[in-house]
Amino acid sequence: MLTNGDQFSGELMPREGNRLYIRTEYAGVLKIDWAFVKELSVSRPAVLKLNNGNTVRVKTLIAHPNRVVYTDPEGEEFSVEPDGIIGIDTEAWLQNEEGVFSGFGNLSLKSDRGNGDAEFADLDFDLTYRRHDDRFRMSGELEKDIKIRDSGFEQVTKNEWKVSGNYDYFLDRKKYVTGSIGVEADAVTDLDYRLLVGPLFGYQFYESRRLNLLAEVGVLYVNERFTGLDDESFWQPSWHVDFDKYVWENRLQLYHEQFGSIQVEGSGSWLLRSWTGLRIPIKGGFVFSLEYKLDYDEEVPEGDDSLESTTRFKLGYKW
Repeated sequence: MLTNGDQFSGELMPREGNRLYIRTEYAGVLKIDWAFVKELSVSRPAVLKLNNGNTVRVKTLIAHPNRVVYTDPEGEEFSVEPDGIIGIDTEAWLQNEEGVFSGFGNLSLKSDRGNGDAEFADLDFDLTYRRHDDRFRMSGELEKDIKIRDSGFEQVTKNEWKVSGNYDYFLDRKKYVTGSIGVEADAVTDLDYRLLVGPLFGYQFYESRRLNLLAEVGVLYVNERFTGLDDESFWQPSWHVDFDKYVWENRLQLYHEQFGSIQVEGSGSWLLRSWTGLRIPIKGGFVFSLEYKLDYDEEVPEGDDSLESTTRFKLGYKW
Protein backbone atom coordinates (compact mmCIF):
# COMPACT_ATOMS: atom_id res chain seq x y z
CA MET A 1 0.00 0.00 0.00
CA LEU A 2 1.27 3.46 -0.92
CA THR A 3 0.89 6.66 1.09
CA ASN A 4 -1.88 7.80 -1.29
CA GLY A 5 -3.88 4.61 -0.69
CA ASP A 6 -3.01 2.78 -3.93
CA GLN A 7 -2.39 -0.95 -3.54
CA PHE A 8 -0.30 -3.32 -5.65
CA SER A 9 0.42 -7.02 -5.43
CA GLY A 10 3.10 -9.09 -7.09
CA GLU A 11 6.52 -10.65 -6.61
CA LEU A 12 8.84 -8.74 -4.33
CA MET A 13 12.22 -8.15 -5.95
CA PRO A 14 15.40 -6.92 -4.23
CA ARG A 15 15.26 -3.26 -3.32
CA GLU A 16 18.12 -1.24 -4.82
CA GLY A 17 18.87 2.23 -3.51
CA ASN A 18 15.69 4.20 -2.81
CA ARG A 19 13.33 2.08 -4.88
CA LEU A 20 11.20 -0.99 -4.29
CA TYR A 21 10.72 -3.38 -7.21
CA ILE A 22 7.54 -5.45 -7.58
CA ARG A 23 6.96 -7.72 -10.56
CA THR A 24 3.28 -7.80 -11.55
CA GLU A 25 1.35 -9.84 -14.11
CA TYR A 26 -0.49 -6.77 -15.41
CA ALA A 27 2.21 -4.04 -15.58
CA GLY A 28 5.60 -5.72 -15.62
CA VAL A 29 8.08 -4.51 -13.02
CA LEU A 30 6.93 -1.54 -10.94
CA LYS A 31 9.61 0.76 -9.53
CA ILE A 32 8.28 2.48 -6.42
CA ASP A 33 10.08 5.18 -4.47
CA TRP A 34 10.60 3.86 -0.93
CA ALA A 35 9.36 7.15 0.54
CA PHE A 36 5.86 6.45 -0.87
CA VAL A 37 5.56 2.97 0.65
CA LYS A 38 3.19 3.01 3.63
CA GLU A 39 2.64 -0.69 4.23
CA LEU A 40 4.17 -3.91 2.98
CA SER A 41 3.12 -7.49 3.71
CA VAL A 42 4.70 -10.63 2.28
CA SER A 43 3.48 -14.20 1.93
CA ARG A 44 6.80 -15.50 3.27
CA PRO A 45 9.39 -13.69 5.39
CA ALA A 46 11.66 -11.25 3.61
CA VAL A 47 15.00 -9.94 4.83
CA LEU A 48 15.29 -6.31 5.92
CA LYS A 49 18.83 -4.89 5.70
CA LEU A 50 19.73 -2.16 8.23
CA ASN A 51 22.52 0.39 7.99
CA ASN A 52 24.17 -0.94 11.17
CA GLY A 53 25.01 -4.13 9.29
CA ASN A 54 22.25 -6.24 10.86
CA THR A 55 19.57 -8.12 8.97
CA VAL A 56 16.13 -9.07 10.31
CA ARG A 57 13.34 -11.22 8.93
CA VAL A 58 10.02 -9.42 8.51
CA LYS A 59 6.48 -10.47 7.74
CA THR A 60 4.84 -7.04 7.63
CA LEU A 61 6.10 -3.46 7.60
CA ILE A 62 4.19 -0.24 8.29
CA ALA A 63 5.73 3.20 7.73
CA HIS A 64 4.83 6.01 10.13
CA PRO A 65 6.05 9.62 9.78
CA ASN A 66 9.12 9.12 11.99
CA ARG A 67 9.28 5.36 12.56
CA VAL A 68 8.93 2.13 10.63
CA VAL A 69 7.20 -0.66 12.54
CA TYR A 70 7.75 -4.25 11.40
CA THR A 71 6.73 -7.68 12.66
CA ASP A 72 8.92 -10.75 12.62
CA PRO A 73 7.66 -14.22 11.52
CA GLU A 74 6.44 -14.88 15.10
CA GLY A 75 4.34 -11.69 15.08
CA GLU A 76 6.49 -9.67 17.52
CA GLU A 77 6.70 -5.94 16.72
CA PHE A 78 9.86 -3.84 16.39
CA SER A 79 10.59 -0.34 15.12
CA VAL A 80 13.42 1.48 13.39
CA GLU A 81 14.02 4.94 11.94
CA PRO A 82 13.22 5.19 8.21
CA ASP A 83 16.83 6.09 7.38
CA GLY A 84 17.98 2.93 9.15
CA ILE A 85 16.63 0.72 6.35
CA ILE A 86 18.96 0.29 3.38
CA GLY A 87 17.34 -2.60 1.54
CA ILE A 88 14.94 -5.49 1.46
CA ASP A 89 15.52 -8.85 -0.17
CA THR A 90 14.24 -12.41 -0.21
CA GLU A 91 17.62 -14.18 -0.25
CA ALA A 92 18.24 -16.40 2.78
CA TRP A 93 22.03 -15.95 2.57
CA LEU A 94 21.64 -12.44 3.98
CA GLN A 95 21.17 -14.04 7.41
CA ASN A 96 23.65 -16.86 6.85
CA GLU A 97 20.76 -19.33 7.13
CA GLU A 98 22.06 -20.96 4.00
CA GLY A 99 24.36 -20.20 1.12
CA VAL A 100 23.19 -19.44 -2.41
CA PHE A 101 24.88 -21.33 -5.25
CA SER A 102 24.83 -19.80 -8.72
CA GLY A 103 26.79 -20.05 -11.92
CA PHE A 104 26.84 -20.88 -15.60
CA GLY A 105 28.61 -23.11 -18.11
CA ASN A 106 29.06 -22.53 -21.85
CA LEU A 107 30.04 -24.52 -24.91
CA SER A 108 31.15 -23.04 -28.22
CA LEU A 109 31.64 -25.21 -31.32
CA LYS A 110 32.58 -24.18 -34.82
CA SER A 111 33.63 -25.86 -38.05
CA ASP A 112 35.11 -23.93 -40.98
CA ARG A 113 35.67 -25.34 -44.45
CA GLY A 114 38.08 -23.91 -47.03
CA ASN A 115 41.73 -24.52 -47.82
CA GLY A 116 41.67 -26.76 -44.78
CA ASP A 117 39.15 -27.74 -42.14
CA ALA A 118 39.31 -25.88 -38.83
CA GLU A 119 37.74 -27.42 -35.77
CA PHE A 120 37.65 -25.86 -32.34
CA ALA A 121 35.89 -26.32 -29.04
CA ASP A 122 35.70 -23.77 -26.24
CA LEU A 123 34.43 -24.48 -22.75
CA ASP A 124 34.05 -22.07 -19.86
CA PHE A 125 32.32 -21.97 -16.49
CA ASP A 126 31.77 -19.64 -13.56
CA LEU A 127 30.57 -20.74 -10.10
CA THR A 128 29.69 -18.68 -7.00
CA TYR A 129 28.68 -19.69 -3.48
CA ARG A 130 27.46 -16.64 -1.52
CA ARG A 131 26.86 -16.24 2.19
CA HIS A 132 26.35 -13.18 4.37
CA ASP A 133 29.98 -12.59 5.32
CA ASP A 134 31.90 -14.43 2.65
CA ARG A 135 31.83 -15.75 -0.89
CA PHE A 136 33.57 -18.47 -2.91
CA ARG A 137 34.18 -18.02 -6.63
CA MET A 138 35.64 -20.36 -9.22
CA SER A 139 35.99 -20.02 -12.99
CA GLY A 140 37.75 -21.78 -15.83
CA GLU A 141 38.21 -21.79 -19.57
CA LEU A 142 39.48 -24.28 -22.16
CA GLU A 143 40.26 -23.35 -25.78
CA LYS A 144 41.53 -25.78 -28.42
CA ASP A 145 41.75 -25.14 -32.18
CA ILE A 146 42.89 -27.73 -34.70
CA LYS A 147 43.60 -26.94 -38.37
CA ILE A 148 43.12 -30.00 -40.60
CA ARG A 149 44.79 -29.47 -43.96
CA ASP A 150 43.78 -31.14 -47.22
CA SER A 151 46.75 -33.50 -46.91
CA GLY A 152 45.29 -34.78 -43.66
CA PHE A 153 47.94 -33.12 -41.51
CA GLU A 154 46.60 -31.71 -38.24
CA GLN A 155 48.05 -28.48 -36.86
CA VAL A 156 47.09 -27.34 -33.38
CA THR A 157 46.76 -23.55 -33.53
CA LYS A 158 45.47 -23.04 -29.99
CA ASN A 159 45.59 -25.23 -26.91
CA GLU A 160 45.26 -23.37 -23.63
CA TRP A 161 43.38 -23.60 -20.34
CA LYS A 162 42.87 -21.45 -17.27
CA VAL A 163 41.31 -22.04 -13.87
CA SER A 164 41.07 -19.66 -10.92
CA GLY A 165 39.50 -19.47 -7.47
CA ASN A 166 38.77 -16.70 -4.97
CA TYR A 167 37.71 -16.54 -1.35
CA ASP A 168 36.14 -13.20 -0.41
CA TYR A 169 35.61 -12.02 3.17
CA PHE A 170 33.33 -8.99 3.50
CA LEU A 171 34.41 -6.29 5.95
CA ASP A 172 31.06 -4.53 5.52
CA ARG A 173 28.31 -4.40 2.90
CA LYS A 174 30.66 -3.22 0.14
CA LYS A 175 34.30 -3.72 1.04
CA TYR A 176 35.99 -7.12 1.12
CA VAL A 177 39.40 -8.76 0.98
CA THR A 178 40.03 -11.71 -1.29
CA GLY A 179 42.62 -14.42 -1.65
CA SER A 180 43.10 -15.28 -5.31
CA ILE A 181 44.83 -18.21 -7.01
CA GLY A 182 44.98 -19.00 -10.70
CA VAL A 183 46.80 -21.51 -12.90
CA GLU A 184 47.06 -21.48 -16.68
CA ALA A 185 48.98 -23.15 -19.51
CA ASP A 186 49.36 -22.67 -23.26
CA ALA A 187 50.93 -25.48 -25.29
CA VAL A 188 51.17 -23.43 -28.49
CA THR A 189 53.26 -20.64 -26.92
CA ASP A 190 55.26 -23.21 -24.88
CA LEU A 191 53.89 -21.90 -21.57
CA ASP A 192 54.11 -24.96 -19.33
CA TYR A 193 52.33 -23.16 -16.51
CA ARG A 194 51.76 -19.77 -14.96
CA LEU A 195 50.73 -19.49 -11.31
CA LEU A 196 49.17 -16.27 -10.01
CA VAL A 197 48.41 -16.03 -6.30
CA GLY A 198 48.01 -13.21 -3.80
CA PRO A 199 45.74 -10.85 -1.88
CA LEU A 200 43.39 -8.29 -3.40
CA PHE A 201 41.11 -5.62 -1.99
CA GLY A 202 37.63 -5.53 -3.50
CA TYR A 203 34.62 -3.23 -3.57
CA GLN A 204 31.15 -4.56 -4.42
CA PHE A 205 29.37 -1.56 -5.94
CA TYR A 206 26.19 -3.51 -6.78
CA GLU A 207 25.05 -7.07 -6.07
CA SER A 208 21.67 -8.31 -7.26
CA ARG A 209 20.10 -10.34 -10.03
CA ARG A 210 19.56 -7.21 -12.13
CA LEU A 211 22.92 -5.52 -11.67
CA ASN A 212 26.36 -6.61 -10.47
CA LEU A 213 29.59 -4.63 -10.39
CA LEU A 214 32.80 -5.31 -8.49
CA ALA A 215 36.36 -4.02 -8.74
CA GLU A 216 39.52 -5.49 -7.18
CA VAL A 217 43.11 -4.26 -6.94
CA GLY A 218 46.17 -5.81 -5.33
CA VAL A 219 49.53 -7.46 -5.89
CA LEU A 220 49.92 -11.00 -7.23
CA TYR A 221 52.89 -13.32 -7.00
CA VAL A 222 53.58 -14.81 -10.44
CA ASN A 223 55.59 -17.95 -11.11
CA GLU A 224 55.89 -19.13 -14.71
CA ARG A 225 57.84 -21.58 -16.82
CA PHE A 226 58.27 -21.82 -20.58
CA THR A 227 59.53 -24.99 -22.26
CA GLY A 228 63.32 -25.11 -22.15
CA LEU A 229 63.63 -22.05 -19.90
CA ASP A 230 64.14 -21.59 -16.18
CA ASP A 231 61.32 -20.63 -13.84
CA GLU A 232 60.68 -16.93 -13.31
CA SER A 233 59.04 -15.45 -10.22
CA PHE A 234 58.00 -11.87 -9.51
CA TRP A 235 55.28 -9.68 -7.97
CA GLN A 236 52.97 -7.61 -10.16
CA PRO A 237 50.21 -5.06 -9.44
CA SER A 238 46.92 -6.44 -10.77
CA TRP A 239 43.27 -5.53 -11.13
CA HIS A 240 39.96 -7.24 -11.88
CA VAL A 241 36.57 -5.79 -12.90
CA ASP A 242 33.35 -7.79 -13.33
CA PHE A 243 30.06 -6.25 -14.51
CA ASP A 244 26.69 -7.51 -15.74
CA LYS A 245 23.29 -5.87 -16.12
CA TYR A 246 19.88 -6.97 -17.39
CA VAL A 247 18.22 -4.62 -19.87
CA TRP A 248 15.04 -4.58 -21.92
CA GLU A 249 12.85 -6.05 -19.15
CA ASN A 250 15.39 -8.77 -18.31
CA ARG A 251 15.44 -10.12 -21.85
CA LEU A 252 19.11 -9.27 -22.42
CA GLN A 253 22.14 -9.27 -20.14
CA LEU A 254 25.17 -7.15 -20.95
CA TYR A 255 28.45 -8.20 -19.36
CA HIS A 256 32.11 -7.24 -19.27
CA GLU A 257 34.92 -8.83 -17.30
CA GLN A 258 38.52 -7.66 -17.32
CA PHE A 259 41.75 -8.83 -15.72
CA GLY A 260 45.09 -7.05 -15.96
CA SER A 261 48.58 -7.30 -14.53
CA ILE A 262 51.31 -4.64 -14.89
CA GLN A 263 55.01 -5.18 -15.49
CA VAL A 264 57.26 -3.48 -12.89
CA GLU A 265 61.03 -3.03 -12.53
CA GLY A 266 61.83 -5.00 -15.66
CA SER A 267 60.33 -8.22 -14.31
CA GLY A 268 57.34 -10.08 -15.67
CA SER A 269 55.16 -8.90 -18.51
CA TRP A 270 51.95 -7.06 -19.27
CA LEU A 271 48.79 -9.17 -19.18
CA LEU A 272 45.33 -8.04 -20.22
CA ARG A 273 42.25 -10.16 -20.76
CA SER A 274 38.67 -9.06 -21.29
CA TRP A 275 35.38 -10.73 -22.12
CA THR A 276 32.57 -8.52 -23.42
CA GLY A 277 29.26 -9.86 -24.58
CA LEU A 278 25.52 -10.18 -24.63
CA ARG A 279 23.54 -13.04 -23.06
CA ILE A 280 20.04 -13.87 -24.27
CA PRO A 281 17.97 -16.12 -21.97
CA ILE A 282 16.16 -18.76 -24.02
CA LYS A 283 14.09 -21.04 -21.78
CA GLY A 284 14.55 -23.23 -18.73
CA GLY A 285 17.90 -21.68 -17.81
CA PHE A 286 19.49 -22.06 -21.25
CA VAL A 287 21.31 -18.99 -22.54
CA PHE A 288 22.68 -17.94 -25.92
CA SER A 289 25.69 -15.61 -25.87
CA LEU A 290 27.64 -13.52 -28.34
CA GLU A 291 31.09 -12.70 -26.95
CA TYR A 292 34.20 -10.80 -27.95
CA LYS A 293 37.38 -11.85 -26.14
CA LEU A 294 40.62 -9.86 -26.09
CA ASP A 295 43.83 -11.48 -24.84
CA TYR A 296 47.17 -9.65 -24.61
CA ASP A 297 50.21 -11.51 -23.25
CA GLU A 298 53.53 -9.76 -23.72
CA GLU A 299 55.50 -12.86 -22.71
CA VAL A 300 55.24 -15.05 -25.85
CA PRO A 301 57.93 -16.67 -28.02
CA GLU A 302 59.37 -14.65 -30.89
CA GLY A 303 57.19 -14.87 -33.97
CA ASP A 304 53.92 -15.33 -32.05
CA ASP A 305 51.37 -12.56 -31.71
CA SER A 306 51.02 -10.95 -28.29
CA LEU A 307 47.46 -9.81 -29.02
CA GLU A 308 44.64 -12.20 -29.87
CA SER A 309 40.96 -11.45 -30.37
CA THR A 310 38.11 -13.92 -30.74
CA THR A 311 34.43 -13.57 -31.51
CA ARG A 312 32.35 -16.61 -30.58
CA PHE A 313 28.78 -17.79 -30.26
CA LYS A 314 28.04 -19.82 -27.15
CA LEU A 315 25.23 -21.96 -25.82
CA GLY A 316 25.12 -22.39 -22.06
CA TYR A 317 23.10 -23.01 -18.97
CA LYS A 318 22.71 -20.42 -16.18
CA TRP A 319 21.25 -20.86 -12.70
